[in-house]
Amino acid sequence: MKALERIIVGLLAVFVVLVTTVAVSGTAQAWAVHDRTSRPVSRAQVVSMQPSAGKPPVILVLGPTGSELKVSGTEGMRQPYPSEGDYIDVVFPRTGGAVIPSSNSAVPLTVVIWIGWCVLLLASIRGGRYLVRKLAR
Repeated sequence: MKALERIIVGLLAVFVVLVTTVAVSGTAQAWAVHDRTSRPVSRAQVVSMQPSAGKPPVILVLGPTGSELKVSGTEGMRQPYPSEGDYIDVVFPRTGGAVIPSSNSAVPLTVVIWIGWCVLLLASIRGGRYLVRKLAR
């Protein structure tokens, strides 16, 4: 019986590690979105816009130094896309380039991720206890 209990506890430990990894990864992504929106938003003129079938559009804007910068974060854009000469809101991170600011807030997403993690952890512990009791009879 001790061997079976060890197997169940070992499987639960692996499950907890995997779920924790997913929760930490989701939190990191959520805070990356939050960090992306915490910088000041600027208006930039669109220099070039190239729509692609099945892919996000490739947009080049005029940067603060007068150079053309590729805009990332265009995956969530919906048509109509901006055309050349239009102005769009972007963020100019320190690493260069431009990013479309996200309208999402990272706090609710982070809370949901960690509540889900706690529920899964509690359910796995209860399931493990149930299996140990059921098999001990």
